[in-house]
Amino acid sequence: TLGYVFIMNNRRFIEQEEKLNRLGPIFGNDWHKKKKKTQQNSNKILNSIREAHEKIVDFLMLDINDSELNVAAELMNDRLHWFNEHFDETCNIQLAWSVCDEELREQIVKSIENVLLPAYGNFFEKFQEFLGKHVYEYIKYGMFEIQDRLNNLFLVRKQMSLMPEEKESLHKLA
Repeated sequence: TLGYVFIMNNRRFIEQEEKLNRLGPIFGNDWHKKKKKTQQNSNKILNSIREAHEKIVDFLMLDINDSELNVAAELMNDRLHWFNEHFDETCNIQLAWSVCDEELREQIVKSIENVLLPAYGNFFEKFQEFLGKHVYEYIKYGMFEIQDRLNNLFLVRKQMSLMPEEKESLHKLA
């Protein structure tokens, strides 16, 4: 997946340079055909990232009988624990990825939200039915916290620039 993100970001940069500097004639006619691959790569990225989050959603899927109240609560707590572990791991990995195309980034986040938030909401409601107000003792993330984590994925982060003194010392070494 990260390879697709890298390729897509590079193609996006080249497309922007082509538009800004009118480089179309230099790139030739093949360039426009290659631009279509950007959309294909965007779809691959979207699908791959969504699949990673769909695997996390699998931890929230349960078929529980009301007669097994104690077992159900324990099973749900276990599932919630594994959901949290995998959600944290996936978000920490994807937090380091940047998607330069803001429209694509928003599509990716919205796609994840459409898969994850309804499933988490349903799970939370079932868990609350079993535990009542004690459910908050077990919940690590509320809906807003999950949405906030997702909204911080794939942002373009600026690299730290050198301090003026560091720039000067590097210049003296050159």
